[in-house]
Amino acid sequence: MPLYKVRAPALPLPTPEYLQAQQDQFQNVLRLYFNRVDNALFTLSGPTGGAALEFPYGAFYSTATKTAAAINTAYPITLNSTTSSNNIDLDATYPSRMVAAVGGVYNFQVSIQMTNQTATSTNGYIWVWGRINGADIAYSASKIELSGTSPDEVHFADTFVVELAPSEYFEVCWATDNLDCKLLSEVATSFAPASNSINVTATCVSAVYA
Repeated sequence: MPLYKVRAPALPLPTPEYLQAQQDQFQNVLRLYFNRVDNALFTLSGPTGGAALEFPYGAFYSTATKTAAAINTAYPITLNSTTSSNNIDLDATYPSRMVAAVGGVYNFQVSIQMTNQTATSTNGYIWVWGRINGADIAYSASKIELSGTSPDEVHFADTFVVELAPSEYFEVCWATDNLDCKLLSEVATSFAPASNSINVTATCVSAVYA
């Protein structure tokens, strides 16, 4: 059941003298208003009340394989597709940035498909971490080793809970010490859909309290 917005009614102006019709109109306006308030509270307090609330959210991914131009260099991971979103959107100019229109505490869940396609049996490392407004989040990096003994593939997942003000943005960054290490996207097969190099889902979990 949708949650209809409740606004204070425009009460009829009183007349200098008591009029039964004016009093009846006044009571009817209040009765309708309180009925709407009751309905809204009943919807929220019911077993499915949470379904009536709207929260900012977003789901984004990239269909492109990511390669590094230089070792030990930070690269924001760009995203080229949106599954769905509400008040969290990709920046049109910098598509690594997920911009919050509404301030709050957000949970960003990240999954990345990694590969080491070296032909020289050289192990490699990939680092992944989060940024807010271009600043690295302290102690947010993960270091993942990829074997060079064969084309090694690893699925990596992490969660970042961050506080964003309106118009602030979050992005995921990566770096590697081996240019054969990549973030891998693969085409569909006859039995499975295509796989993305990165998937990010964002949900607002709380307002910000002082």
